Amino acid sequence: MFAQSLSLITRNFWLFAVIVSIMAGFFVFEDVSGSEPSKGTYVTWIFLSFWMQNAVISGKEKISGDAGRPHGLWSFLWKNLVLIFSSMILPVILPILLGFYNLIFIILVAILFMAGAFAILGTWPVSNAARGDTSLAAAWRRGATGFWVRFFRLVAGYVVPAFLSLLLIVPLHPGAVGDNVGMTDPVVVRLLLFYLLTISINLIGTVYVSVVIARSYLAGDQKSGQPAVGLAE
Repeated sequence: MFAQSLSLITRNFWLFAVIVSIMAGFFVFEDVSGSEPSKGTYVTWIFLSFWMQNAVISGKEKISGDAGRPHGLWSFLWKNLVLIFSSMILPVILPILLGFYNLIFIILVAILFMAGAFAILGTWPVSNAARGDTSLAAAWRRGATGFWVRFFRLVAGYVVPAFLSLLLIVPLHPGAVGDNVGMTDPVVVRLLLFYLLTISINLIGTVYVSVVIARSYLAGDQKSGQPAVGLAE
């Protein structure tokens, strides 16, 4: 699956290069200007997951401009948000209510809960785009097969990019950036390099997670005998 993830990235290299460059530029601007982080970043990753999962399901790894109107995009978006927030409520709220404020522990538990939710119900959002059975029961049946293997793959897809990004903070991230620095200042250049690398790493993780979920959908389709249809068809 990692090989297929790299194949998707290489076949759509310039698309990913533009996405990474724009996101890195926004992050640098936010750090330099001191503005609040944009919530649109999370939506960007979800949109990217949509295109990657559809590419795997449709068998067309090259994303072209004539892909047509994206079918099932908005249902994919809100279903992903439902899974993300519903799976993270308990591991975030419960420790706080119990007076436990270890942030690293809370984040790790939240990741495990989210990986579990997507391992069992991850095919629910993409089922609309693939024009398959969109019920939660169908998603549960697909997710029940090979759950633990998928769960650990998703954990790896979430944790490894985050861990590698943390390792880059010390050598590359300059810390607080003042308002009077220019865009060619060495501090800004280091900041840009940091974000280019960390976003690229997390992009690989996002594509890998998308491939894991899409392959799960295809495996469930083959068992049910229902063919998947790409969003542009």
